[in-house]
Amino acid sequence: LQAALDRLPPRAREVILLRRVEGLSRPEIAARMGITEGTVSQHLEHGLRALVEILGGDPPSVRRQP
Repeated sequence: LQAALDRLPPRAREVILLRRVEGLSRPEIAARMGITEGTVSQHLEHGLRALVEILGGDPPSVRRQP
């Protein structure tokens, strides 16, 4: 899992760690990082999708649609 996290963009990785590991809320993450809650949500969504792709073994060029 750590290797997969290391492959994420820095902001996405930070948001995922703050949310899933430290248990912070989206407003708390937004305040800590100086970004909007909407941006937190975008980083979280993109980061989690990327983790699914990385851990699922899909090539990086494959993009799953919602």
